[in-house]
Amino acid sequence: IIDSASQESLKSFILDKNIDVLVLDPLVRLHDRKEDSPEAAIPIYLLVELVRETKTAVLLVHHDRKSGGEYGSQIRGSSAIFGAVDLSISLKRFTGNGHLVEVQTIGRICSQTEPIVIELHPQDLLWSPKGTTQDVKFGAEEQLIVDALKAGMSKINEILSFTELPKTTCYRRLKSLENKNLIRNTKNGIWELI
Repeated sequence: IIDSASQESLKSFILDKNIDVLVLDPLVRLHDRKEDSPEAAIPIYLLVELVRETKTAVLLVHHDRKSGGEYGSQIRGSSAIFGAVDLSISLKRFTGNGHLVEVQTIGRICSQTEPIVIELHPQDLLWSPKGTTQDVKFGAEEQLIVDALKAGMSKINEILSFTELPKTTCYRRLKSLENKNLIRNTKNGIWELI
């Protein structure tokens, strides 16, 4: 899309087919620039011009660098790429479960959102929201404690050993489960399911 003939061809295609949303995947295949140079953003600026001319939304797929990062620094290549878009939607695997993905948005118009976790249901390829990253993490930690209690672990040292949670985290999750009336602490320091 970096030459005028390609731009005109794409513009004609969008207008002829009355396309509302154009998905381009991946960015690296749309140009011949070095990804780590400021020139890497040129195709993005050309796409912005195309959006203005055609009133078509563009979803551009780009990959993260292997070393990771946050707030736009995780993308491969120049930071100018991140700076050229209106909204960035970042997807990354959520630890512990291959079907969970953390989603975070950062945009010009809207401020950064708290990451949420969504789950892919492989049988029908549908996604469902699971909650904030923190909610999902806390829920998984609470489930470890419930599993420990179901396995017959009832003393704090047994629960700590079974779950491998840090002591303060374990106490916080025990208290949370107790506040939800799912477990109770007996007078002799034994935890049990209700």
